[in-house]
Amino acid sequence: MPQLEPDLPSTSPLTAVIIGSGFAGIGMAIALRKAGITDFIILEKQQDVGGVWRDNSYPGAACDVPSHLYSFSFEPNPGWTRMFAPQAEIQGYLQHCVRKYEVARHIRFGAEVQAARFDEASAQWCVTEVGGRVHRAALLISATGQLSRPALPTFEGMQAFKGQVFHSANWDHGYSLAGKRVAVIGTGASAIQFVPAIADSVAQLKVFQRSPAYILPRPDRAYSDEEKQLFARRPWRMALHRAAIYLRYEARALGFTRLKGLMKWAVGLPFRRLLNQSVGDPQLRRQLIPDYPIGCKRILLSSDYLKTLARPNVQLITEGIGRIWGWRCRAFPTSSCCMAPIPTWGTTRSSTCWKARYPMSCAAGARCTRLRPPRSKSTSRRSSVFINGYNAAWPDPCGAGARAGMSTQRATTAPTGRVSPCPIAG
Repeated sequence: MPQLEPDLPSTSPLTAVIIGSGFAGIGMAIALRKAGITDFIILEKQQDVGGVWRDNSYPGAACDVPSHLYSFSFEPNPGWTRMFAPQAEIQGYLQHCVRKYEVARHIRFGAEVQAARFDEASAQWCVTEVGGRVHRAALLISATGQLSRPALPTFEGMQAFKGQVFHSANWDHGYSLAGKRVAVIGTGASAIQFVPAIADSVAQLKVFQRSPAYILPRPDRAYSDEEKQLFARRPWRMALHRAAIYLRYEARALGFTRLKGLMKWAVGLPFRRLLNQSVGDPQLRRQLIPDYPIGCKRILLSSDYLKTLARPNVQLITEGIGRIWGWRCRAFPTSSCCMAPIPTWGTTRSSTCWKARYPMSCAAGARCTRLRPPRSKSTSRRSSVFINGYNAAWPDPCGAGARAGMSTQRATTAPTGRVSPCPIAG
């Protein structure tokens, strides 16, 4: 999408400044225009719209919410090709919305926000870009998304690592994984999509897992040409299809909030059935069974991830990582060995418990020392930790503190080598 300068000069006080041009930013811009408000701008640090769907182009990237629900209600799309749309198709949908609703004229690309300050005297926000340009507006709308800045864990020794390293949100498509030894650190929503997508081409794949997830089959399929034509000719049929998806998914809320016993039947049993069908090794199955209540972390959708872990060239490693050593791999009583070319890093955050995770792929071998985080006072289960200054969630996985939005903690390395928490804001 070409660079377009907003019609309004920076000296004109605006009604609103929107930060980000993903689903939230575009949706807000369309709503403002429908309300007759046109004196606003969208500040986008990249050169195209799409947010997470612009940035995350890793192999197998797709939505885990059905396409007809993962779209604006006012702009249904009869042309979705699959039940769960791939990344490029979702970004194309957002570009279509920008064109149709004339949002492009409001977007300032390459405009990263450096600071925002509220001036009480004028009752206006002063928003400053990295280049120094200042915008004043009555409203400041943050639409940056929670995953707009990939979190890179700083493993000790990572700087000396001689292989290729990248985050899953910044996938290096110019680097071929064919025939490589690859390590993926993290098993969140991104990893369960790209791990099956790369397993066929790599020589060896090691997946480092902090904690397993409840996984359900993803009922994906292609929409037939007849179905797409029917949706286009009879929009009410498309609306009915969307409503049915909504009701099916929202019905799960009863299991989370009112009838918690239903989760065993709605999630627990299907997960066990998928696990037994996909993994024959009893030890590997045990490593893939979560030890926390259903719903404590995001429930993932994949029909082939568990099956991939049972491949002969794939190994699941559940020990923690504390240090990486160049090209060598050594095992110690409190350490595990990680081999690979290529780390890709990534993060996922659950809506219920705020668990920190990081998918990564790594190259050519490393020694990984086991990290022993302190136990939470509210539970005997170990807390979720990010290493060396990254976010950690110290309350019990599904305790009242976590559900009430208990503040995040920052993990810092104490002189003893253990990880100690200290509160941070935000």
